[in-house]
Amino acid sequence: MSTHSRPQSSDNLLASQGEQIIAELEADPLFRSAKTILLFCSLPDEVNTHTLIETYKDKKNIILPTVCGDELELHSYDSQSATTVGAFNITESLGPIVTDYTTIDLAVIPGMAFDKNGHRLGRGKGYYDRLLPHLKCPKIGICYPHQLLNNLPTEPHDMNVDRVVSLPQQPILYLYRHGETEENRNHILQGCMPGTLTEEGMQNIRESISVLNPLLLDSIICSDLKRCMDTAEILNSELDLPIMFTGLLRERDWGSATGAKVDGQHRILIPADAESVDDMKERARKFLELTQQPEWLGKHILVVSHGLFLRCMQAVYYGKELSDIERMHNCEVRLL
Repeated sequence: MSTHSRPQSSDNLLASQGEQIIAELEADPLFRSAKTILLFCSLPDEVNTHTLIETYKDKKNIILPTVCGDELELHSYDSQSATTVGAFNITESLGPIVTDYTTIDLAVIPGMAFDKNGHRLGRGKGYYDRLLPHLKCPKIGICYPHQLLNNLPTEPHDMNVDRVVSLPQQPILYLYRHGETEENRNHILQGCMPGTLTEEGMQNIRESISVLNPLLLDSIICSDLKRCMDTAEILNSELDLPIMFTGLLRERDWGSATGAKVDGQHRILIPADAESVDDMKERARKFLELTQQPEWLGKHILVVSHGLFLRCMQAVYYGKELSDIERMHNCEVRLL
């Protein structure tokens, strides 16, 4: 039993999300009407603002912050401005200093996290908490969906933004392969057979609950094949979560090869009536689309399914070949 963290290929997803967030910001009436805007040069874990700054540096009056001791100084930035790399490896403008904050029409603010009430979590130095009280203009925070939380703990000195531009928060999916079955143990190609959990399989499921408890799960979505339903029932004896069953999460239908014994030494001769990999991938896409429904957004969901199909889902999600995804063991948990 093991857990796997999110692969680095999710950088592509963050880049796509960042582009959408910047497009939302550009379309905002406050941004469109503002003549002078305080922006920031993003760090790698923030929504990328560098292209935005370059796009508008000669169309609007762009102001960038510079760390000066314990405070932020504001400097104008345009095509004539030199830059330097300052504290925390942040690109800073060497343009003229701005001291009249009343000229700023809009401030776009970074944060490690925001909540839906505009509370902001910074990097702990308090730079923006000291700056924001001096800004009388509207303040917009921008962040990735996973950085937008329902509530953040706050302290009296913390300063809010007026609102946050992000995307709808995606569900967090934890993939879980069912417990060991008699068919697994005897090297039987199960496919859409019900499957019978072994005693060891049931014990491993119980032991895995200690891994799942800290994940703050909201729901279980489970294959409607018996070995997964039995797995979910054992898990839910302690988790006590709402469960939804769906045929979309079934294992590959092996057709006339279902029930065949495989020794692991030879490739399986796939019959013509077996479900194709493309059809499996289409089922995976439909399931992922299902989790984009409003009731699932922002939820932590345990997806109880089958080894090959869960690999297929990961291949679809990360844009990889099925052969690129490592085999999942019984009771293994992976974050999608």
